[in-house]
Amino acid sequence: MLSKISHLSFFREGHRGVISVGFYRGNKVVVKALHPSSRAIGRIANEAYWLSFLRPYAIGPRLILSNSEHIVEEFLDGPFFIDWAACARRSYLLRAVLDILSQCRRLDVLRLNKFEMHRPYRNVIMRRGKPVLIDFERCKRTLHPKNVTQFCQFLFSRKFSFLLSQKEVFLDFSTLRRLAASYKVSYSPIYYRRIMLLLKEAF
Repeated sequence: MLSKISHLSFFREGHRGVISVGFYRGNKVVVKALHPSSRAIGRIANEAYWLSFLRPYAIGPRLILSNSEHIVEEFLDGPFFIDWAACARRSYLLRAVLDILSQCRRLDVLRLNKFEMHRPYRNVIMRRGKPVLIDFERCKRTLHPKNVTQFCQFLFSRKFSFLLSQKEVFLDFSTLRRLAASYKVSYSPIYYRRIMLLLKEAF
């Protein structure tokens, strides 16, 4: 499969994977492989499956090619969400936060857990002002998904709450915690909508 990728070069390395970039049919792509030291089993195949599954729901990057050892995805040219957020105008930041929350809700409705949405520092990329969730190697089905509640945890984390205060956005964190806790019990769209409304009012 890699023979189809031209100008392949190392990009970066994570705990579980090694990422390279190259070109496929004239388009820049990302090539992911399992890190040699990782003991995880089936992560490449798992991510390929979920990227394909989630495509109709407008979640995740586009999967181009895959085999048992590599996956090839579209290259997302943009900053990580947390870096972008530091410089974004309030209205743009609100739009991005609501978009991420909406994608988390879709995952919850599908009964899927993406994991790590309580710390989306390196797994959300801003492409032309729109957030794209990446890294689905740990994604799995569950009766109790935590995507919305984990992202709410991030919103009232020390790092993000400080960023909001610098932009003079004063979110009612106690109410957000209460709504997130109620949502976690029932996954009711009522509490989801109240969370969205609370965010809109704060911005």
